[in-house]
Amino acid sequence: MISVIIPNYNNANYVSDSIESVVNQSFIDWELIVVDDLSTDNSWDVIQTYVRKFDNISSFKNYSNKKGGSVCRNIGLEKSKGSYVLFLDSDDVLSNFCLKNRFEAIDIKENLDFYVNPMATFYNEIGDSNFIWNQFEGNHLIRFLSHNLPWQTMMVLWKKDALINLNGFDVDFCRLQDVELHTRALLFNLKYKINSSFPADCYYRIDEKRFSIDYSSYLENKIDGSIIYIYKFLDLLDNLNKKQMSKYLKGTFFVILSEICLAFVLKKIDESEKNFLIEDFLKKSSTLIYSKKDNLLVSIYLFLNKFKLRIKGVNYLFKMLIIS
Repeated sequence: MISVIIPNYNNANYVSDSIESVVNQSFIDWELIVVDDLSTDNSWDVIQTYVRKFDNISSFKNYSNKKGGSVCRNIGLEKSKGSYVLFLDSDDVLSNFCLKNRFEAIDIKENLDFYVNPMATFYNEIGDSNFIWNQFEGNHLIRFLSHNLPWQTMMVLWKKDALINLNGFDVDFCRLQDVELHTRALLFNLKYKINSSFPADCYYRIDEKRFSIDYSSYLENKIDGSIIYIYKFLDLLDNLNKKQMSKYLKGTFFVILSEICLAFVLKKIDESEKNFLIEDFLKKSSTLIYSKKDNLLVSIYLFLNKFKLRIKGVNYLFKMLIIS
């Protein structure tokens, strides 16, 4: 059986779409576990309409002393009965052949810990975006460390035992929860397979309204999440005698820095917010950005961004220079 786990918080407008996408699977041996993070909208009522209707759908509330999607996912993992687990966010959807696709790719003899499949995107309805997340080339651990992400949460079908051995999600992460989990899995040499030739079988919702209220707070959370990520893996790489790979974490640093600058260019934050966020981020990441070369590159990049220039390839160039 495949256990599908949905964490939910105040997503009453979308959670029914996510649940319906599981109910409509052509594969029949599944269970769905929805864990609500004490929503203040009518999400719980929406979820209960499905729980009452389907025996293989169950729901739980997160009454622990810690909130967040990672906590809810771990609760779902603990409650799950399947041998395999797929995490689905409450605003995303699966194609009706997704679980069948994933199940047929499992090779018991290979004894793999997880499988990765391509993913499509959409805005309001399936088909209104052409982007497919299916570029898997390169060293996947390096790509995660440098925030050149090869895959996302629901692209992965996990063997449950492998997740248990990893202790599930790290609940201290407010952002980058799946990035942290996937990096840790690769760092500890879990065995996996990329099904790059498969069709996209899940859909990530691009919700442009998600950050429209307070983009500055969103960036603050992302800064905090990236800082926790950077220092956690600096320590882990050191402890595992892989300190030579720590330079790739500068890629994560630069991605966040460039996102702050882009938010200013696109007028999502004002200049005072930009300056505060950059100063805060540089202070918190000072241990990582320590050489004269690093500081010079950051200074040049920030100087260029004062003019709100958007030149194709510049961000990639600076990212590669700071990692090298």
